[in-house]
Formats: sequence, C-alpha cells, structure tokens
Amino acid sequence: MTSTDTSALASARRRALTVAVSALCTEGGFGTAEKGALESLTEMLQSYITEMGRSAKQYCELAGRTEPMLTDVTVSLIEMGNNLLLYLGLKY
Repeated sequence: MTSTDTSALASARRRALTVAVSALCTEGGFGTAEKGALESLTEMLQSYITEMGRSAKQYCELAGRTEPMLTDVTVSLIEMGNNLLLYLGLKY
C-alpha cells in the first residue's frame, strides 16, 4: 500500500466518522452545526475509538492471545468509564 493509498483510506474513514457524528447531532435534535464543532466532535470520536482499540489490544496480549475477544472490549470500556453492562442491567 502506498502513502497515497493510506492517505486516501484515512480520509475516507474520517469522512465516515464525520457523517456518523452529523447523524448523531441530527438525531439529538440539532438542525445545524458549525464546521469547527463538527470537526471537534469527529476528532473526539476518532480518539475514543482509537483508545478503545488500543486498550482492548493490550488486554488481549496480556492474556496471550492475538485476536481480541468481547471480554477485552468490555474491560476496555469499563476502564474508560463506560460500563455498558450497567445500562443493560447485567452484572460483571
């Protein structure tokens, strides 16, 4: 993969995140959003997803595995302060 291909792929991913953030804003009742605010929210989402992946990878490697499992992602979410199990009414 060349650097041009990598750059194009990163740009496409960024656009997809921007579309997702825009959809979330619309769903939340916002009719418009400033470009700077949309960029900030997109950057925050990208950082969040990156950190979640990094953390899940570390838990996976700590357990001696090469592919993350759902439990790795769950523990990563809990570590990041998002205990989705509580929202679902489950105990861990």
